[in-house]
Amino acid sequence: MNKYSHALVLIGGIIAFFGFGFPWNSDETGADIANSGGDAHITIVFIAIFVLLISSIYILKRNSNKNYFLIIIILIVSSIIYFMITSFLFGIILVGIFDIVRFSTLGAFFVMLLIYILLLGIVGVSVYMRDQSLFQRYWRYVVGLFLGSVSLVLGFFLVIEMIGSDPHWIGINFIIIAFIAAITTITVSIYRLVHTSGWKSWSTFFVLFSCSVGLLCFLILFLGAGLNWKIDGDYLDNPQYGAFLSAVGYILSMVGVFCSYETGQSNESA
Repeated sequence: MNKYSHALVLIGGIIAFFGFGFPWNSDETGADIANSGGDAHITIVFIAIFVLLISSIYILKRNSNKNYFLIIIILIVSSIIYFMITSFLFGIILVGIFDIVRFSTLGAFFVMLLIYILLLGIVGVSVYMRDQSLFQRYWRYVVGLFLGSVSLVLGFFLVIEMIGSDPHWIGINFIIIAFIAAITTITVSIYRLVHTSGWKSWSTFFVLFSCSVGLLCFLILFLGAGLNWKIDGDYLDNPQYGAFLSAVGYILSMVGVFCSYETGQSNESA
């Protein structure tokens, strides 16, 4: 029965994915809408920043006994320090020494990021060669702080860059978020099917979170006009069967996850 529930999660993810090939609004498919407006790449970058931040919090929590509130405070402080160091080195190295002024704010940040990665690698190799126990004890914590600081500062620079280039910029493409949620559901459901994951596993959280995000994006379609939420200058207040098909897929995946919970409970009582 557990295999069937995992298969149901996969089927739901596939249905949600193929729903983007059908009309979502008038005669536009979900794929067309996801690629419209010129802000799809911005959405992907924001999702990458979110993944980096969550990964850093997970690493710090797993390798320390600090609570989540303290971890977030540490990340904020480290990101401020990282921002100050980045600004200082940008002014000294890129502008003062090399006279590089052609970079945008975001481009300069990526240049400094490459320099940081190179320096961090050199320091890491030096510490490893001198004291392997010290390296093994703290390298995960350092990586967690670095990922968290980079994600927060990158998000700040990205917002400044977008506001500076377009003062009337109002948001991101939420349809592509639903598309990435469908891809995530399929990927994680394949893992759940192969490994027969239990209810209390990270894959359960990912499936439920992705499906919830997908359904939320679907509900925004009905509230687009009221929320003044536009994509490519148009309201998406007339959802077609492609959007409903994707919503059905998300719901099926969630049903499959909850069926695996019931199966696990029955196996424990048997």
